[in-house]
Amino acid sequence: METDASQSHAGKKVNSYSTEFKLEAVRFAVECNSNYQAAKKFNVDRKRIREWRANQSKLESASCKRKRLAGAGRKPFDLDIEEVLLEWVYEPRSSGFRVARKMIRSKARFLHEEKCKEMELPPTFTANIGGLYEIHSSARVVWNKPFKANVMEKYVEWMAGEAHSFTAAGNMRAPARREIIKWILAAWDGLDKTMIINSFKSCALTVAVDETEDGHIHCFKEN
Repeated sequence: METDASQSHAGKKVNSYSTEFKLEAVRFAVECNSNYQAAKKFNVDRKRIREWRANQSKLESASCKRKRLAGAGRKPFDLDIEEVLLEWVYEPRSSGFRVARKMIRSKARFLHEEKCKEMELPPTFTANIGGLYEIHSSARVVWNKPFKANVMEKYVEWMAGEAHSFTAAGNMRAPARREIIKWILAAWDGLDKTMIINSFKSCALTVAVDETEDGHIHCFKEN
């Protein structure tokens, strides 16, 4: 599927074109040296051809981005949907606009349902946000493990101490909440500030829109 028509906020239909479709149109325009001929062949406005030619390097970069990691679950339902969704997310974010996860889920559901209509299949897509947590939570990706290790270290030290009280049945009482809060604060203060800052970059939460920090994004890294 090379194009997708969706409703804009103004109620008008807006076509979304895959990266490969745009690059194919750009290459044709370059070969024949005519935006008009390319627009006619690919049934789009000349303005779009000019925009795509001006952003050719960004389009080529987007086309090379991996959409699915090795071992990342079952295969995509449709690669064209993956491509259109990726481009739909990439374009506004490259311009500094926020694309919320709810928006991505809604768009993915829409693309899936449209594809199912074409294939005469019942829609089976479930938009589950849980699958994004492992790669989108800055805590889980970067600093959760050392933070918990620091808290556990404080607990082990407390267990090794002698200032304990016991119930009438002889069971050791749990540490006081005040004590646990002290451990948490100490564990947080013990984390490297640079690690906290980089944790946001690892989850693509950055103000850099020129792709200079894409190498920090966790799900783009090998292994």
